[in-house]
Amino acid sequence: MNNSLPRLAFLAVLSIPFTFLQAQIVGDPSLTGVLPTRLPTKSPSKLSAELRSLYQHRDVEALTRLLQISGDKVLVEMSMTGDVQATRAELATMGFKELGAFERLISGLMPIGALRRLETARTIAFARAVYKPVRPGHPAGGGQSGQQRPVAQGIAAAAASVDSTGVVSQGDTAIGSYKARQQYKVDGKGVKIGLISDSYFNFPSLGLDSAYVHGELPGRGNPFGDTIDIQNLGDFDLEGFDQGRAIMEVVHDVAPGAPLAFYSGFFSQSNIAAGIRKLADAGCKIIGDNEVMVWEEPFFQDGVVSKAINQAKAAGITYFTVAADYGLNAYESEYRPSAYAPFGDSIGTAHNFSAPGTNPRYLQPIVVPKKGYLGIFFQWDQNSYSVNGVRSVTTDLDIFLLDKNMQSVGFGGQDNNIANGEPRETLGYANDTDDPNDTTFYLVIIKRAGTDPGRIKYIINQDAKFYQQTDNPIPGLFAPALAGHANAEGAITVGSAYYYNTPAYGVSPPVIDSISSKAGSIIDLDTLGNHIAPQTRHKPDVVGPDAVNTSFFDPTDLVGYDYPARKGDIPQDADDLPNYFGTAAAMAHAMGTAALMMQRDSSLTPDRIKSILTSTAVDMDDPRTDGFDKGFDYATGYGFIDAYKAVGQATPPTTFIQDLNLKPLCTSDAAHIRHWEIINPNSSDIEVGWYLIGTNEHGKITVSPGDTSLTTDVPYFGNVLLPSLVVIYWKNSFDRTRIDLAFGSRAVCGQEQVSSANSDELIAGNLLSVAAALRNGTNTAGTANVAEVSPNPSFGVFRLYLSPDASQQTYIGLYSADGKQLQARVVGQSAGYVDIDASGYSPGVYYLKVQNGGFTKTLKLVKN
Repeated sequence: MNNSLPRLAFLAVLSIPFTFLQAQIVGDPSLTGVLPTRLPTKSPSKLSAELRSLYQHRDVEALTRLLQISGDKVLVEMSMTGDVQATRAELATMGFKELGAFERLISGLMPIGALRRLETARTIAFARAVYKPVRPGHPAGGGQSGQQRPVAQGIAAAAASVDSTGVVSQGDTAIGSYKARQQYKVDGKGVKIGLISDSYFNFPSLGLDSAYVHGELPGRGNPFGDTIDIQNLGDFDLEGFDQGRAIMEVVHDVAPGAPLAFYSGFFSQSNIAAGIRKLADAGCKIIGDNEVMVWEEPFFQDGVVSKAINQAKAAGITYFTVAADYGLNAYESEYRPSAYAPFGDSIGTAHNFSAPGTNPRYLQPIVVPKKGYLGIFFQWDQNSYSVNGVRSVTTDLDIFLLDKNMQSVGFGGQDNNIANGEPRETLGYANDTDDPNDTTFYLVIIKRAGTDPGRIKYIINQDAKFYQQTDNPIPGLFAPALAGHANAEGAITVGSAYYYNTPAYGVSPPVIDSISSKAGSIIDLDTLGNHIAPQTRHKPDVVGPDAVNTSFFDPTDLVGYDYPARKGDIPQDADDLPNYFGTAAAMAHAMGTAALMMQRDSSLTPDRIKSILTSTAVDMDDPRTDGFDKGFDYATGYGFIDAYKAVGQATPPTTFIQDLNLKPLCTSDAAHIRHWEIINPNSSDIEVGWYLIGTNEHGKITVSPGDTSLTTDVPYFGNVLLPSLVVIYWKNSFDRTRIDLAFGSRAVCGQEQVSSANSDELIAGNLLSVAAALRNGTNTAGTANVAEVSPNPSFGVFRLYLSPDASQQTYIGLYSADGKQLQARVVGQSAGYVDIDASGYSPGVYYLKVQNGGFTKTLKLVKN
């Protein structure tokens, strides 16, 4: 063993040489016997292992390479036990500087000297360090051989097609956005774009004035009248390298008229989620982030960032994120238990990497090049406390890194996963050897305590790679590496292709980057922590161009974050400008395209934008599979963006879909069935979904012009008749969901008239009356007034359903949480609904007061 290797004390373990080794082939030894290694005991601490090492002043130099440290403070993310205001108050006494909070998570800078105080903090469940983000990749060689564009199609071709005197992304030509601007007279005006990235002005020596006057960014001095400055909602300088500015330069190339906003969120889950809300509140209609993956995000479950993205989409915001730059640097497999305990029976048993029916294998070979760094994000499919505040982890897994002499050089697992409620471990190792042969290492996964998990997965960073020469294949290697919020249902996830490997530059079909992460990761937990049927979401959605010019940005030359001038150029273009690689550059083109689309048709919804982008994309192939993958595949999604076609299809609807109407009908058997009528006033068929409230009864039907009948069962609780309330929903002309609902009628056909006198509305009463009826086993609801709201929470419009008992006018008032009246109106007595439009108000709690005669009811509304 090279004794010069740095030891990361919080990860490393004391060890002595291992002699129980049977050599097979290089890179594929077998492990038998017991490794006599003394391991640290599990800690019940509220602090993660690296934070404990930090406040104990152990291996600070090594920790500095991994953690985000600014002066005497370290960036941390904490799970809260309850109220965020109480947490803020307690942390304020410790000198904590908050950077973001979302649901149960809060992140910010904590004085290292105050870390120990978190052990007794009553509002904190667990605190972990936030690791440094992985920089965007820059593949050697500039692309795949045989797929180079002609050099003659250099920057001049792109520059000639755009309205700028400055540096222009060749991606503007590759996706045809310059043609879309010319043909459809759009530039993104009025469509505000928000970006979450590391920073955009951490290097004053580069100066923003130059970017303004050359038209590379909007702001003072912009020669084309785009003089509105970028709205800065927080530009944090914790080792940011201005990738945010590079992304905004590319966005501005594609949509120069779009106003821009920025939030620095290259830190943690809660910071990113908080940034999404801030940008939404700032009026951004499009939001994107280039967080390739936050290490703490769940792999098998939607985390807080995914939840924030889905909420933004539900509010009508189109959200973009990156497919990340991990390629296939992942391992995912069913957990295969064994009886073998390489560190002794008291430590735990090893995961078997081999396929069933083959010789067992307890070592996973991995290559860490000299001067390279290995970062492991390791997780298993159990619920994360940070997602929902439920501690339900039943397994404590550890991951070890052994060198060629079978000595432990890295260890992720000093934290008790069952105690802290987080099914994850991280492992970091810097191979500072000068020996090019000292690069083969081995991973061992140990179950320390608890039950066997279902699936396990780890992702490695770009320096390390899998060792492929083994006696028998290891199932699970080269698994999908796209995970975290890149897998969010509500996001449009963008992969990357070098601009010169696209049709505009002579290569058709376009060729995917090797570093663009492949999707297909399994989601098998919901946000409440329940196991669900495994899902593999269709990601990425589309592919955009990278390897494009910016005025300054090349992260590969950031030695010690000291920017050199004009480096990072590639030979595939005819200029000396730095080229920006990675899925973040690709995403910037997609965001700009969406702005052009929304300017042309302001009614576009996120789903409609996604549908147009994917349906107009140029089909691509996954080079890792046999044959051409026609249509969607997990490497290239639906293909390469065609901005010209996408903007062309973004047209306002030529026909208007009128609202449908649902009415109750009489029935011959009111005790068992209800009949309904859907009235379609349009001249065409409408697809309608329906469901019976309080039951699993639902369906979808095609409703032709005129009247269409529908029959449902009658819900009971025991022998108590419950109200039959049916909701129908459909899409209107603007792709927005509309609903209508009605209570079933107890009228018997031929004997009674359908009216409010025999409607199930009267059974409904209010919630307390229904509950009393159920408790008593009889229907005591009588003819109570009805005033209920659905949906609640809502992202804009609340629908108030009324069935007042008194025949007089109803007063309706909307109030803020502090009692300020926001709206007031009086409506005539009726058994119907009233829409309460709260779309112009900020997210939060509001109150709705309903008065009719002696009946008064106050309802709590939650606006997302």
